[in-house]
Amino acid sequence: MSPNFQIDYSEERVGFKTCHFYKVANQKLPSVSAILEVLDAGKSGALSYWSKKTALDSMKSALESKLSIGVSLSEEDLEEAYSSALKSPDRLKKEAADVGTECHNAIDALINLKPIPQLSQQAQAAFKNFLNWTHSLNLTFQSGDIPVASPSLGFGGRLDALASDQQNNLILLDWKTTNKLKVHNFYQVAAYALALKETYNLYPTKAFIVKFPKSDSKIQQLEVDLKSTTKAFLALLKLYYLHQPVEQYFNSIKGDLWTI
Repeated sequence: MSPNFQIDYSEERVGFKTCHFYKVANQKLPSVSAILEVLDAGKSGALSYWSKKTALDSMKSALESKLSIGVSLSEEDLEEAYSSALKSPDRLKKEAADVGTECHNAIDALINLKPIPQLSQQAQAAFKNFLNWTHSLNLTFQSGDIPVASPSLGFGGRLDALASDQQNNLILLDWKTTNKLKVHNFYQVAAYALALKETYNLYPTKAFIVKFPKSDSKIQQLEVDLKSTTKAFLALLKLYYLHQPVEQYFNSIKGDLWTI
């Protein structure tokens, strides 16, 4: 594949967030993930609840382990349990991300005919599931980890892989090492398909979200209806660009807002 233009990737720290950008001919494009944040009105609440529950569960477990053996709790015990609880949400997120990264790296190595890196036990289970799934569908990989961009629409991203089947269908693949999918995943795939067309003049016949859990359970393959999902993504993209000046204005004045 030969791209229609050069794509540069960069990260920038904006406030407390690390933002991903793609650059084509001096045009800085937001990532697909940044665009899909317009869907996240309720995400912060759910994430906050998960973080609080994880921290409280960690503290409860630490204190119960002391009480179960008849140890009197001291101030130091409480402080230690509190400190550990604060770190537990970040620790769990990092462990999940590490497994996903390991598995993605192994898949990229396989597609690019490179040696498979050493994997942790959890990542090995996920990678084994992936190999079994690949063989069952007789897929031939065309490329992996592909940068794509749509300067005409104003976004960029990286899709996980392209493959073909025995019927010569070009299939866009998006890997998920998670126990729970989100509606965002559908829109990501639709966005990648649009950008793939603009970058390489290729459009997939099919698109699959492929979820391989960390346990020994089977891979789940979910086909994305590109026609309907693309329409919805384009609406979200328009909302994203309409939202930007409003958010910038709000951030510039929020220190002066009245308390109601």
